[in-house]
Amino acid sequence: MSRSVSQIYQFLLISQFIYYSTEVEYEFIPQDERYYEKCKDLPDALGMEELFDMTNLNIAMTEEGLQFSGNMTSTWLGLDPSDRIQMATSIQYFDRGTWVPTILNMLIPDFCKFLYDERQSWYTWSSHIINRKEIETECFKVPGTVFIFDTYPTSFRFGSGIYLKPGRYSLQVQFTAYDKFNKKRPTEVCYEIRGEFFKV
Repeated sequence: MSRSVSQIYQFLLISQFIYYSTEVEYEFIPQDERYYEKCKDLPDALGMEELFDMTNLNIAMTEEGLQFSGNMTSTWLGLDPSDRIQMATSIQYFDRGTWVPTILNMLIPDFCKFLYDERQSWYTWSSHIINRKEIETECFKVPGTVFIFDTYPTSFRFGSGIYLKPGRYSLQVQFTAYDKFNKKRPTEVCYEIRGEFFKV
């Protein structure tokens, strides 16, 4: 699979973490072909390519949007199966030459625990993981764990109860691991995508 196609999937993974509401629908358009990059605020953090190997993930264009099938493999090193993975997401707005925080933020202290929670927005992709029992046990804390997906379509659209003014945005996702003593692991993953929201 080409780098550009894997970057599309990485963007979609980020998109599932945004709070969902049916009040106003927006479409997010990335600003360039690279789609993702390492976080500007955490230059020493690992990027998406250190979290998953997406060589065997298949992506095709259909009338419903992008269609996914195949698998991806966890590659985050230095963790233990007993670790707790915290996920933090945030959206920043580019205003007068500076990235400023918005109120669109979310913190999940134990992401793997809620990976299959039907009430969470990311269930729209996690529900398509075929080998659920294995992933519930290992999540992406064990390098080499394979996430196997059935075939499913997705899009770049989001619902929001909050008005999003025109302009550039940065969507950031950060994963931090803590051991059984609640001590932070030395490596963490952080990546972001920049682009614009357009009202549908």
